[in-house]
Amino acid sequence: MRRIIVILIVILAGVRASIAQSGRPITAQTAAGVVPSGLYGPGRAGSAVFSPNGKLLAVASSSGVRLFEVGAIGAGDTLDGDPFPATGVSFSPDGAVLVASSLGYNVRKFDPFSGAKVADLYPLLGGSPGSAAYDPLGRFYAISGGEVISIFDAATDEPVRDLTGHAGRVLAMTYSADGMWLASASSDGSVKVWNAADGTEALTLLGHDAPVGSVGFSDDGDRLITGSDDGSVRVWDRETGAELLVLVEGEPGSAAGAFSPDGHTTAVGGSDGRVLLVDAQTGAQIAEIGQHDGPLLNMAFNADGSLLASVSRERVTLYDVRTLQEIGRIAYVPAIAAIALSPDGMLLAAGEPSGHIRLYDTLTGKESANFALGLPPLRDLAFSADGSTVLAATADSRLGVRRVDGTTSSVEYDAGQSITALAVHPVNPVINAALADGSLYWWDAVSGSQTGAVNTHPAPVTAVAFSPDGQWMASADASGAVFVWSVETGEWDHLLEGADAGIVSIAFSADGRRLAAGQQNGFVRIWRIGQGEAPELTLEPPDGRVVGAVAWSPDGSVLAVGLSDGELALYNTVTGERIASSWGHIGMLTGLAFSPDGTTLYSSADDGLLVVWRTL
Repeated sequence: MRRIIVILIVILAGVRASIAQSGRPITAQTAAGVVPSGLYGPGRAGSAVFSPNGKLLAVASSSGVRLFEVGAIGAGDTLDGDPFPATGVSFSPDGAVLVASSLGYNVRKFDPFSGAKVADLYPLLGGSPGSAAYDPLGRFYAISGGEVISIFDAATDEPVRDLTGHAGRVLAMTYSADGMWLASASSDGSVKVWNAADGTEALTLLGHDAPVGSVGFSDDGDRLITGSDDGSVRVWDRETGAELLVLVEGEPGSAAGAFSPDGHTTAVGGSDGRVLLVDAQTGAQIAEIGQHDGPLLNMAFNADGSLLASVSRERVTLYDVRTLQEIGRIAYVPAIAAIALSPDGMLLAAGEPSGHIRLYDTLTGKESANFALGLPPLRDLAFSADGSTVLAATADSRLGVRRVDGTTSSVEYDAGQSITALAVHPVNPVINAALADGSLYWWDAVSGSQTGAVNTHPAPVTAVAFSPDGQWMASADASGAVFVWSVETGEWDHLLEGADAGIVSIAFSADGRRLAAGQQNGFVRIWRIGQGEAPELTLEPPDGRVVGAVAWSPDGSVLAVGLSDGELALYNTVTGERIASSWGHIGMLTGLAFSPDGTTLYSSADDGLLVVWRTL
């Protein structure tokens, strides 16, 4: 961008800086100091807002806040220097200040033109920051933290009051144009209207059957528009709370809406990804102007109503409302389904559900290649034992195969049906794949010929892994059954007990003597191979959250556990003590991988982001 100065670091530059530094290995003694130190990729989009003069578009995403010149969409600068996802962004009425909140309990104010950081505000007592909203009169700004809304004096940044009453996390907020009212939307399915002057609750709107993630006022402040994960967009009377219109009512999935500045038109979108212009009085459709690949999260008009931005997880699209034409796109990554680290730790592969795979150089942080493999959805990734080839398990009956130098492989590995998981032997040219019918297949990695097949599991196999020494292979399924196989004989040696729910992820310790399994009910079981079928250690879940991934530190003293709410938890594998926990994602963790030297931990999630973790 020509006029905007990068305030702290662009994302990939931050990753390069963190990778270049030598760090201490992550062990039971150092794990308490593990923090996010960098990010890979653009992440997924969350919300967008125009500056008051309409020249800038600010986008909050899982990779931070980025600013774009409206006339040059596609080349933006990263504002948020924290390695945490941005959850909210709002301009002051004169456009001189941008307030941004992030998952790292940070709220920062920036001058979007000079690059100066105006204020650093944290923490919020209500919880991790969510939405942000500036009073159009310039008196206050609001930041939500968990279920609480904190109001700050815009001039002094001193707290004014807290608004309480929601029973769930506040996901979106907005002020009316005259500054009299503040509306807040919550994961509890309600929308509340507050008197902006004294903070009293004026009204609660009830009618949505799922979290409400979008809320806006009409120009006169008499109506509100809300979008919910129940797939509907509704219009309400602000004074009485009566529901006036249902503009969209589709399949469950996020939906969003916004009033045009003159109040005559609404922009709406639902779970089908369509972007519609609708008459705000009658609900009649005026035009369909766009189509996203997934549900809509947010809509925003510029001040004169000539431009519209629509936001879904995978992109932000800009439209000229006068011509009904799309005029720009900003691409994001909606989710990462799986990651794999090359045996030498030099390449990180990240696979999207669509089957698109990106390779990153872990020394520089740069993307070195991107390509598509197989039929979506992508389920698992692995490198060959020599690191020369990437393999992908997808809905296709054949493994996707691609050499890292960009050339294709003539070898095919065909299982005859959808593949759910895969693993590569660390020494021998052996590939193992798991199938939806509970079968396991083995192939010779060189010739592609099938060398074995068994059908032992009572349910679809969800995870497979070889021990680092190559002696054992483990397989786990959706019923909770865990088998340990002798690689030498091809026969199962142990049926491990104690798992009372479906298995999501399994991992061997570096010495191959222990196996960890993360379950759908949040429990993690650790078995010692060859010393009985009962778990040696059970890690209990925090609040029943689902486990998305597990990984051992190279020294075996730490087990990393990724959870469904984006938390990374580190456990002492001897005592079972939770050593540390931190948030670097805003979605279910889908993959974890330690570098061979143990100094770095990589995580992926369905927020489309890769996070690099290191010790302080």
